[in-house]
Amino acid sequence: MTRILENWDVSSLYPNLVRLYGYSSRNQQDKDAYVNLLSMRMKAKKGKLTEDFLKPLGLTNDDLKSGLKLPLNAYT
Repeated sequence: MTRILENWDVSSLYPNLVRLYGYSSRNQQDKDAYVNLLSMRMKAKKGKLTEDFLKPLGLTNDDLKSGLKLPLNAYT
């Protein structure tokens, strides 16, 4: 008998499940806000946010990448 064990490293698994299946709170007024934050974090993670966007905020891609991780994963 042969068994196959697969191990997948999925970037931001829980937040992407929320995005894909719409697991948002009924009380959330802006349903796209979570998806927009997730998109921003993924861009920051890849270093694709521009200086024009980051400079007025006084942040770097690494700052946003780290700062958005916990709120996105703690969302219920």
